Amino acid sequence: MNIVASVLAVLLIVILFGSSLADFKKSPQVVAMLAQLKIPEKAIPVLGGIKTAAALGLIVGFFSQALSVVVGICLCMYFAIAAVTHTRVKAPLKEAVPALTLCAVSVLFVLVTLAK
Repeated sequence: MNIVASVLAVLLIVILFGSSLADFKKSPQVVAMLAQLKIPEKAIPVLGGIKTAAALGLIVGFFSQALSVVVGICLCMYFAIAAVTHTRVKAPLKEAVPALTLCAVSVLFVLVTLAK
C-alpha cells in the first residue's frame, strides 16, 4: 500500500471507529438523525457493527491489497446508500454531504490502492 492509500486508510479507520462508537452508545444526535431518515433504532448497532468491521478490514488491509480493495468498494456502496437514503426522505443537501464526502474518499482510496 502506498503512502496516499495509507493516509486515506487511517483517515477512514478513525472516522469509522468514531462513528461506530457513537452508534453503539446510541448518542442522541445519531438516534435523531436516523429517525429522520426513517431507520429503526434497532438498526443502529448493526450500522455500528458494519463500520467496525470495515475499520478492522482496513487495518488488516495494510497486509493484503485485495482485502483493502474489497473493503474500499464496500465502503463506497455503504456511503452511496447513505447518501441515497438522505435524498429519499428529502433531507437538506448539507445533511448528505458527510456521506457523499466519505463515498468520494472511499472511491479515491480504492483507485489509489489499485494504482501501482
